[in-house]
Amino acid sequence: MFNRGKLRNLLARKFKAFDKFYPTDLKLDKTAILQVEPAVDPETISWENLGTPLPIKRKRFIDSTLFIITVFLMSFIGIVLLALFEKQRTNWDKNDC
Repeated sequence: MFNRGKLRNLLARKFKAFDKFYPTDLKLDKTAILQVEPAVDPETISWENLGTPLPIKRKRFIDSTLFIITVFLMSFIGIVLLALFEKQRTNWDKNDC
């Protein structure tokens, strides 16, 4: 239940007046009433890399960049090797017959 004033909290703690509204499992240490406050709108928070230290961000950037470069180089080498293989395969010597 939301915090609605000091009087309600006093009644709930001291006189057990609101035990049906504040069940024991919702109390801290079975005595203190939970205080609920409105949360920040999730759309206003930048969730990307929230709380990530700068060295970890740099390491991730370098790792992903190296991975992408490696994939491009392997693809380029593969295409060149296939082209050379095809060129050798179709380059037939003429027979004198």
